[in-house]
Amino acid sequence: MAKSVDQLTRTVEALRWSIEDYRPAITSAVQAEKLVLSAVAPLVAVAAGLRTLTREQSRAFGEDKLGGSPNSTARKQLQRMCTPAGLAMPWWRPDTLADALTAAERLGQASTPRMPPASSWQVRPDEPMADATGKPRKYENLTGQATVIGVHPSTPRSWLGARRVLLTEGLLKGASALTGLLLESGVDADKLRLTDAEKDMGPDALADAARNRLRDIMAGVPERHRVLVLVVVGVGNWHHNPEWNAIDLRGGKEVMVAFDGDVETNPAVYAQALQLFQMVENKGGEPSWLRIPDDGDAKRGIDDFLAVGTFGELLAGLERELPEPPKAETVLRNGDTRMNEEELRYEKFTQVTDEFGGTSSAWVRVNDIIGRVAATVQRRPATEAELETGRFDARASDDAEGDVKVEISLRGPDGNRVDATVHGPARLLAEPPDRWHLTEGARVPVRVLEQADWPPKDPDWLAGAKRHRVEERKRSFVWQQMGWVPTEAASPVFIAGNSVVGARGDAAAQAAPGITDREVPAASRFGLHPLVLEDGHMDKAAVADAVRTVLSTYTAGAWSSDGVAAVALAAALRPTVPVLPNSVIFFSGARRSGKALPMSTVLPTPVGNVCLGDLAVGDIVLAGDGTPTRVRSMSEVHRAPCVRVHLADGRELVTSTNHLWRARTRAQVEAGHEPMSERVRAGLESVGSGSAATLEALADALGLPEPLLEAWVVSAGIPFEDLASTYGPVRVYPVGEVLALASAMRGTDDPDHPTPFTTVTATALAVMCTTGTVQVDDGNGGWVDVDLVTVADTEWVRCITVEHWTGTFQAGDAVTTHNSWTAKQVMSFWQEKPGAFDRALPGTAADTGYYMENAVAHTPIWVADDVAPTVDKRKAEMTEAKIGDIIRAVFNQASKGRMHASGSTREMMRPRALFMVTAENPQAAASEMDRVVHVVTGEKFFGDDAAKDACDELARTSLVANHVTAACVQMVAASINRSGSWADVVAHWKVLRTNAIDFSLRKMGGGGKASRHAEMAGDLLLGLEVLDRLVAEVGLRDEFGPTVHKLRLALISYVRISLNDADATSPGVSIIRALRAALASGSMHLATSTSGQPPYLNSDDLNEQVRINQMLGWSYPSAEGQGERPGGRRVGELVQYGGAWYALFDPSVAFNEAQRAHPELILHGSKAEPTWASAWSEGLCGGPWARKKTRGGRLRSTARVQGRDVVQVPLSVLLGLDEPDSKAQQDPALGLIG
Repeated sequence: MAKSVDQLTRTVEALRWSIEDYRPAITSAVQAEKLVLSAVAPLVAVAAGLRTLTREQSRAFGEDKLGGSPNSTARKQLQRMCTPAGLAMPWWRPDTLADALTAAERLGQASTPRMPPASSWQVRPDEPMADATGKPRKYENLTGQATVIGVHPSTPRSWLGARRVLLTEGLLKGASALTGLLLESGVDADKLRLTDAEKDMGPDALADAARNRLRDIMAGVPERHRVLVLVVVGVGNWHHNPEWNAIDLRGGKEVMVAFDGDVETNPAVYAQALQLFQMVENKGGEPSWLRIPDDGDAKRGIDDFLAVGTFGELLAGLERELPEPPKAETVLRNGDTRMNEEELRYEKFTQVTDEFGGTSSAWVRVNDIIGRVAATVQRRPATEAELETGRFDARASDDAEGDVKVEISLRGPDGNRVDATVHGPARLLAEPPDRWHLTEGARVPVRVLEQADWPPKDPDWLAGAKRHRVEERKRSFVWQQMGWVPTEAASPVFIAGNSVVGARGDAAAQAAPGITDREVPAASRFGLHPLVLEDGHMDKAAVADAVRTVLSTYTAGAWSSDGVAAVALAAALRPTVPVLPNSVIFFSGARRSGKALPMSTVLPTPVGNVCLGDLAVGDIVLAGDGTPTRVRSMSEVHRAPCVRVHLADGRELVTSTNHLWRARTRAQVEAGHEPMSERVRAGLESVGSGSAATLEALADALGLPEPLLEAWVVSAGIPFEDLASTYGPVRVYPVGEVLALASAMRGTDDPDHPTPFTTVTATALAVMCTTGTVQVDDGNGGWVDVDLVTVADTEWVRCITVEHWTGTFQAGDAVTTHNSWTAKQVMSFWQEKPGAFDRALPGTAADTGYYMENAVAHTPIWVADDVAPTVDKRKAEMTEAKIGDIIRAVFNQASKGRMHASGSTREMMRPRALFMVTAENPQAAASEMDRVVHVVTGEKFFGDDAAKDACDELARTSLVANHVTAACVQMVAASINRSGSWADVVAHWKVLRTNAIDFSLRKMGGGGKASRHAEMAGDLLLGLEVLDRLVAEVGLRDEFGPTVHKLRLALISYVRISLNDADATSPGVSIIRALRAALASGSMHLATSTSGQPPYLNSDDLNEQVRINQMLGWSYPSAEGQGERPGGRRVGELVQYGGAWYALFDPSVAFNEAQRAHPELILHGSKAEPTWASAWSEGLCGGPWARKKTRGGRLRSTARVQGRDVVQVPLSVLLGLDEPDSKAQQDPALGLIG
């Protein structure tokens, strides 16, 4: 009793303010008395926005602050809590406050900033209702209001970075702490009263005036006294709040946890304090605990203490470690178990009744193995609904997979303690320990398995381990994916590797990455490194420098085509858009070709010369610059035609016909300038398209080499038309633009510009070469003339790749050769460290199909590297099939269904990555190549050598490209503040994608057949769209806006080329090519209606007659007396009509024989009727005979000729001698014979 009287006396003596001092804002005596007893200064209370509301006032207040219908749940709840009166308590988040103060500084209004609306509202009723247990609900949050981390709205910007932070529970406790802090720092108590002028103001004006005056007072507090006071609604309402992103705790900032005094007695409160300690440490801070003397009241809070004590006395109770965890009272029962840490043994509680009815009890040893569940982790990918709304759905985690860590301690044979940790899936907790080592994904350390007492036999041991030290168990949730993930605050963040990035840079407090090298072995090489200011906002000046560097480097001519640069930049940044991509980029050499060296080729090594056939992966060879480098991969050995390249300095090298060389013509040397100069580009913009002509005719008219002129034209992005041809495209260009370009190029004479070069195949090198007209890279920084290219035998060859950053290695007489690197440049935008993807891309073609499917389902971008030929037909088919499956899955945004052994459906792995493939050859299936952007890395692929080296240097030594990616992520994450909600952000990007697809379709033309490629172009354009927005965000619109626009057009133009490439592998083209090849090889033949004679007759030119008949499957033996002989099976006839020749094929026989002879062209699963229909639609079939119709009026692929159904193909098309007869295809009514 004496203690209570003494405490009351001290409280009364310590009171500095009366209930009248809080008027006119707080008129309720109940609420004012609470503020007096909590030692909250009137100025601090009013500046915080506290005000009394009566029931009548709550109606207008609700309409003003809450909006919505008067009958909404929140508005009705407010009226109920304000009957008869209640204290309205607004909460402000530190991040929104920081934004408001920053905006005010920019506008020159730092002293009177415009406050944002409160983030949340709480009410303290005068007459609180009771909860289900009968306890009064002293504070109520309005329905639908978020529980946020709060800060006093008068907190100056400089205080947000204070070296000390105090976190307490409840808004009034925070106001009490701030009052005590100000008094402790020397602020006079009278300055914390309301002035007479302020008392005459209305509620809103009074709050603003008080807020601004208090901010000025706080700004004058010396830095050493400043403590950032943060408040939470309850001890458990601080997890995953995005507000933590505005509070930088790095560098060991002190965070004082000031929960109520029951931390030492309440296990639940203690557990929250422990988790808060762990979170602070993870963010780089130093946690401590404020022990509040309870004076017999275990619930005594910080405001109760400050009512009688000072802030300095409060800090005297600061402790670096939490107290021992409180123990819950337990009643022991027979059979209860425990883990005895001191004795290191597992025990059971046993009760024994003696013969006289007496009982005794004891803990009895069972074994010497103790354990506890140290941590559990739930993991799952985001649901579609979460990705759309951005809000974390806790209910979706009920079925989430999980992992567990079980700590084991036992006594070894020598008597010493052995500690180890078992890792595995959460289902371990439902399996007896003797089955753990059999569980898939479980890892039981050898030092545990080797112990004689392992595993524990007692069936209750696992239950005892689950109960042991439960309060210390760490429970966490991680995302089983990279990319955008939702948060509880509906402000999504982006995960890449171990990085988590949001609007305020590092967002590790909002989401935890769950993809490690265990799930995806390359995961740790992914990462994002945002450039941010101290408050976490984007450092726009630094980002502008990064954007300038990337765009200048990537558009300087490293690739001969702007289209490739556009594709690379778009692919790199496309995953930052919050709409999953369906783009696939396929890098390959010339169609159906490899890039390889004969097995007998001699390669220089640091210890002498070695034959290619004797090398293995991991061996050391010499790079192009002469430094040692390791062999990274090797293709299977296969046969290929070869050529011998003779150099002017006497060296020779035998290569496959499609091996790549860096070469330049004399004309290029004499030109000596950059084909991508901005001056030329600017000149082109003023020239309109006029009539059109072939490039060959223009080159002749201008007196320029056609290859050089074409390189300039394609690099400049001048449009052209491709006309289908069996020999390839005939390119028709607008005369006006080409003439302007040629004129500008010929007028450019700048010796400082390096000479352009071209990357060509060995075959192309032979075509270009006459003595002294072509040079190749000599591997020593110079160039050497090519004297001669001669045909060599067909040899066994193999392709190798090396780890050197240039991809080059020396072969033959130390001639340099190389592989492509564009995919590595794209991946540098996502690298955790400089050069992380330099030695190896994240995936290879050797990976299993399931592995690839797993990778593209869990990463934002993925590469399957080095799809190469092999002599193993089955292996080659399997590789191509799995790549094809992933291509279809990514493009169609659909995954493969699978079942568990039990018959239940396994979770679908939806693709989320932009997928890239590097290969020596395209896919055989036209339908797969129709779903990719095909980048051919053959002739004329690379441009300026110095520009290429600059790209390499940027990727290998810096994170500049990565900074641009991270900035795009930050910008998209922050756009929620402008759009309203994440759902609005996603909807906006979906509209942009639709618009981009429509724009691409208009630019590409081609109607329906271009729709897929227009979709891919539109999808990729989002990568350039986000880049364009970043350019504007950092103030580079005038400098680089035109560059990004040109990249857009170049991308569409390049994808259009990919469309033409896809047409060349269509089913119709493939059947004609297969028939042509099979006839020429003698695997089948065409005849006349009178069998036994060659079908083609030409009395004027017997040599042509023999040549054509040989192409139709007929052989002419040299022995006398032997006539012409047909080869293989007869598949049709050759007839002449109206002066033209036509092949009339038996549709079934011809198709089956062509497929048997050339399954690489006509794939398994192809059917005759749709294949012939494709040939008709592509203008490859045609003739004078009318096609048959179905009953529904649809045209069939066959015509009825002399009582037989046949497919008619013009001989000129079949043999590749002329263009398709498109007129006959378009007008089937021309026929005269039924």
